[in-house]
Parts: sequence; C-alpha cells; structure tokens
Amino acid sequence: MLHEAVILAGGQGSRLKDVVGDKPKCLVEIGHRPILYHQFDLLRKHGLRKVLILAGEKADQVVAAADQGKQFGLEVTVLQESRLRGTAWALHNARSLMADDVVLLYGDTLLNVDLGDMLEFARREDAHAVFAVKASGSPHASTLFEVDPENSRIVELYPTPRVDHTLQMLPCDNQSFCGVAVIGPDLLNSPPTTEVEDFVASYLQNQLGKHCCAYNKVPYAKDVGTLFGLKTAANAYRLGLLDCEKRGAIFLDRDGVLNEIQKNGFVNAADEFHLRRDVARGVELLRQLGFFIFVVTNQGGIELGHLTSDDLREIHHRADYLLETTHPGACIDKYYHCPHFNADCGCRKPLTGMITQAAEEYPVNLYKSFVVGDMITDLEMADHANITSALVISDLTNIPEDSRAQPHYTCASLLEFAILLRNQGITAV
Repeated sequence: MLHEAVILAGGQGSRLKDVVGDKPKCLVEIGHRPILYHQFDLLRKHGLRKVLILAGEKADQVVAAADQGKQFGLEVTVLQESRLRGTAWALHNARSLMADDVVLLYGDTLLNVDLGDMLEFARREDAHAVFAVKASGSPHASTLFEVDPENSRIVELYPTPRVDHTLQMLPCDNQSFCGVAVIGPDLLNSPPTTEVEDFVASYLQNQLGKHCCAYNKVPYAKDVGTLFGLKTAANAYRLGLLDCEKRGAIFLDRDGVLNEIQKNGFVNAADEFHLRRDVARGVELLRQLGFFIFVVTNQGGIELGHLTSDDLREIHHRADYLLETTHPGACIDKYYHCPHFNADCGCRKPLTGMITQAAEEYPVNLYKSFVVGDMITDLEMADHANITSALVISDLTNIPEDSRAQPHYTCASLLEFAILLRNQGITAV
C-alpha cells in the first residue's frame, strides 16, 4: 500500500516534560484531544485516507493512539525507526512506501490548511516540493526561507545563527516552514549527506537546485514544541482558528504607527528605524486575538530615488528583528508597499491595491479586518475597502473634523487599540 500522507512523530517532547509528562509531542493534547487526532481530522476532511506515521522513541504510545485511525476512516500504519538519525533519514528510508505526491505533516504542529489546494498548487507549479510557510514569532531561532515573489520559488535557506547584530536585522523576509508540505517523488531519492539530518534545515538545502515552492495560504499553523507554543496553540483552538477558512487581518500603516517618525518625516535606511513604545506588545496581543498582521505603506521615495527596494527590505528585516527581541511572539506576516510617487497607480494609499493583494495571497476575511493608521490617507483607504478604521495619534496626526473619512476608533497607541479589541471581545473569527 502506498501512503498518501506521512506524519513525522519522532519528537520526544523533552522541553514539555514538566507539563505533559512522558508523552511524545504528537500526543500532546489541545482541547482534550491529541494533536495526532486533530491531524487525522484534517486528513479525512481533505480525502487523504492512507497514512504512514514515522515514530521514534515511545512508539508504543503512538501505535496505541494510531489504532483509533479506523474511527476516522483512515488506514494508518506506524513505522518505528530502529535508529534515530533525523527526519531526513526517516523520510528517505520510507520512500518506497509513499505515493508519488505525498502530504507531509510534522506531528507536533496544530494545523488548519487546505491540503487539496496545496496538492493542486504543487501540480500546477510542477514543483518537486511545496512547503507551507508563515511568519515566525522567533525568526532568529528558525530556518528562514528566501522566496522569489515573482514565482514563489524557494531560492535560499538561512539556518541559525544569521543575525546582523550591527544593524539588528535578519538576512531575509521572516518566512519559515510551518509543519506541512507536499513532497514529490524525486526529492527523497538521494540519501542525506550526513549521519543525522533535519529534513528542512539541512537536507533541503542540498535540493534547492530542484523546483521547491512556498505556499502561504495557511489559516493557522503552530508547533507545540515549547511551553509558549503549547499555550499559543491552545488559545488558537479556543478562538476557533482550526475551523475557519479565513480570518481577519490588521492592516498597519508603518511610519507613526509601527515606528517613530524621523525629523524629515521619512525612514530611508535600516538604522533610522526605531519602534514606537509598546508596539511589539500591541502586535503580540493582536496576534493572540487571531489576526494576521500586515504592514501597508506608501514608499514613493523609491520612485524619487531616496531609497532602493533593497534598502526597504533591510528596513523591514530590522523591524522583524526588533519586534522579536522586544517582545517574543510579535511578528508581521508580510510588508506591502507602493513604490510610486504618482498618485495615479492602483496601489498607493488611499487606493486599496495593497489590501487587495494581501487578500489574494492570504486567507483574509476583510469583514473582520481593520486598518490602523495615523493619516487621512489610511482612513480613506479603509473607507474605500469598506473596512473598520482606527486612528493612532502621532506627532503629525492632523485629521480635519469635517473630513469625510473619520475613524471608527481613536487611540494613543497600537497597544491601546489592541487592548480595546480584547476588552470588547473582538477577535479575527
């Protein structure tokens, strides 16, 4: 029997031992059910019936839990590794048991993703593999993917450590693997090159000559390998993020909301970017409410020659670093910018091109979303997109009282806005 899905369940859960005892990570409970059963639900929902579980130590517990697979309508096989050599070797050794295009799940990850759409994306792109990605709350401790925005191809991997401590910035966008992939028939044919290898961080790096793509239409994904991850996943389950097809987003203006405004009103280099006080805490709280977080910023200075697209990327890589180091768990899903000074383009605020692009690339529910800014163009963009707006007061805020664009909320800071949503019971679903 060739298996349609593979679950890597060799994790021992040593960092959670004080909380979950002697359970392997795939049996850690969220909502009084093991993560393995949540993954069974996901596979059944998308029509994948033949499941191979690659177990390590404590395989007897995994076998006992997997016996319940028949109740999910699944045919489940557990294969225990005789020698623990990392996920790359486990997959390579089991290659003959897999179908041509197999869905790979990491057993310590709580997931909500359209597996059918991922499979179709892999076939449409003729990719050797497709990896679901998301922004990491701890990017300096994650393997980051550098993705070509034109074709979603993964062009480089950045394992730790890799922080530029001089400018305090990451080497690429904050996009990391989130525990689910589609693996084609050719990717696992060659054996790993060292004795113990992780499939993503090491083995895949040797395969980048092949066509590997990133997929970001993920309503929710979180690994539970740490106590913080476990608490975050439990909160997401309570919010209903495992059952939603889309969720709300916060569209943040940058200058004056995320960072301090420079004397000349512009940030044209990474060392000029400084977070506003309590912004990182505000971002984390909004994420706890289930929201995607996007930055939407006019950057006409690119067209005028004041900075380049590479300069802007470095600024945002510094923003990611500062958010994480200021408040772990705070992260931006993606930065969108308009490089034009010409107001006739479709992406420059107050027009809605950046919001439209985000809604096409991510599973965003615009009816549950908010625009947060400090200028009238932000409020006008919210009106044009029919999205609720919030005004953050900054040094340059000056909205005429007779303006047709008035905010639904007015706050002193992003954190104050996040607390307001929490106190009103407003979430992303």
